[in-house]
Order: sequence, then structure tokens, then C-alpha cells
Amino acid sequence: MTHSWHARVDGTRNGRRVTGAGLLVDARHVLTCAHVVSGCSSIRVSFVQADRPDLQDLPADLGCAGPWRQPGDPGDVAVLSLAADVAIEPARLSLRVPAWAEFAVHGFPPDAGPFGAVMRLRTGSASGIGEWLHVEAATGHAETPRAGFSGAGVFDEVTGHVYGMISDASASQDRRTGRMIPLTEVRKYWEDLDDLLDLGWLGGEARRKLRSILRRIDTDVNLTELVEAEFHPAIAPPVFRSVWHATRYVAEDLYDDDRLGRFLQALISKTSGGPAVKALRVWMDRHLEPPASRPGISSIVIRLDTKTKGGYELSFSHFIDDKPYPGGRADDGDPQEVP
Repeated sequence: MTHSWHARVDGTRNGRRVTGAGLLVDARHVLTCAHVVSGCSSIRVSFVQADRPDLQDLPADLGCAGPWRQPGDPGDVAVLSLAADVAIEPARLSLRVPAWAEFAVHGFPPDAGPFGAVMRLRTGSASGIGEWLHVEAATGHAETPRAGFSGAGVFDEVTGHVYGMISDASASQDRRTGRMIPLTEVRKYWEDLDDLLDLGWLGGEARRKLRSILRRIDTDVNLTELVEAEFHPAIAPPVFRSVWHATRYVAEDLYDDDRLGRFLQALISKTSGGPAVKALRVWMDRHLEPPASRPGISSIVIRLDTKTKGGYELSFSHFIDDKPYPGGRADDGDPQEVP
């Protein structure tokens, strides 16, 4: 299987050439690490496995970058924009990193020449460390994580699926280890990546249209509080960075069948009108069933208080959605003596 989506990324920093790797994710965008291109001018991209002179040394602009500033920082993500579409099949992206699996990486260390070198590695654990996954060289006498592999896609050579990119290498070559940023983390810093993924909870075209609408929604509502009030999740939701982040959380981390419609309806109720809200209503009518009416959450509070002269007072209170239930008996909430 040919993987022409591998990219060599060159730039000039402080008068010196720097080289890293990247991967083509659609016809015009290359994903790499922020530290590869930070402070660089004259960024160029070459698809060395395409075997076509017209796809070498292409000028690229920095489209967006994560909050990375120095080694060890999270958000070591950058997206390069090419001047025109390239006729190469992009990388096949996947969010589901197989546990303890072996992968390949195509990078460009300084002594490997213009066509780079292949490294084989494996994940050292199924659990992340911060936003990274630990990786280690799969063989003892071959390539190890080092300079030139940053930004290289971590992929399965058989299926071609790409699960993330190399971002760091151990300072000690004796350790033969490094870190990768899985795509599940990349999407935090570049939400456009979701348009290229198979997320399962909504068809691609409908989901892309929804995201394009939601990014135009103008609201100052606290999205975390909105989700908590609507769904009462057992685990507190994160602080959401955008309306799309909240929408994706509801769709992927909650389980109610009508969760997406309920969230969007709750969002509309907290948002002033406008063309985007109108477009969202049209989208909902076309793609979603109307949210089913749901009974309120019923709670009974039982309180037992000690009396000054001995004994106890037992009281009951009935609430619906945290409000006193108006249909209870007249003695609801009245204390009863308990010997």
C-alpha cells in the first residue's frame, strides 16, 4: 500500500533550515507539530512518496496552531495550508488507537536524506499521560524517536489508518521512547478535523452542515451549566471551548436517544434569534426527530432532626426539577414527631 500522504516539512528559523514531518489530511491541509514550524519562514511541503516533481517543495502557510510555546507544553499542533489542492489520497484518519499495537512512522531525521526513514514503534500503554500516548521503538537496532520525526503520522501499514502524530522524543537515546498526540487530542485544537472523521453519531454531510451553523451561533450562555441542567450527567462535564465542543460531548459522551435534539433545543432557548438560529431550526426539522417530552426529575427529601427535649422530628419534602411539588398533600413538608 502506497502512503503518498507522508509529507516532509521544511522551514527557515534564525537563518537555519529545520525539517520535520507532516501528513496530508485533505486536499489542501497538512497536519504537523507546532514546534516544527514555530518561528519559521518560507515553509515548504514535499510529498516524497508521490514521485512527482510538481508535488515537491510546495509553499505553505501556517493556518492555525495550538497553544504550544515550549517543550512539554500541550497543544503541539499546527495546520499548514497549501496554495492549491493536491491530487493525493489523504491519510485515513481514525480515533480508535489499538492498545499495545505496533505502528510505523515515516520521518526525516537529518542523516536520512531527502526521502527520510521509517521507524517502527509500539504504544507502551493503553492509557494516556496527559494528552499524549507513550511510544517506544519496536526493535532494538533500528530507528528510534528523534529529531525529524516530529509531526509524522503514526499509522498501521496494513490498513493505512493514521491514529496520531509523533511529538516528542526522550532526551536520552538509551531510552528509545517518545510521545504521540492521538487524533482525539488534535481535534481539541483544530475542530475542522471533525469534518474529516467518521464519528458514527451523525452522517458526515449532515454533521458538517451542523458544525458550520453552530460556529455562527452567537451566545454567551455557560455551556457547561446548560449541559448539567439539561442532562444531570453523573460525571461533571468539562469546561467547553465552543458550542461545537459542547455538542460533540453531548453526542459522544451521553446516552439518551434524543440527546442531540434536546441539547440543540436548550441552546436555542438560551440564544437570541438571528439567521444562524433560523438555520439551526431548519437543520433540526430536516435531520432530527422532535425531542420527546420528558417528565421532570422527581426527588423526595427526608429530614430527621433531633428535638431539644428528646426525640426526633421527621419531615418529608417532594420536589420536581428542584422545585416544590405543587400537587402533594397539604401536610407535605410538615414535621412529624418520632419518639
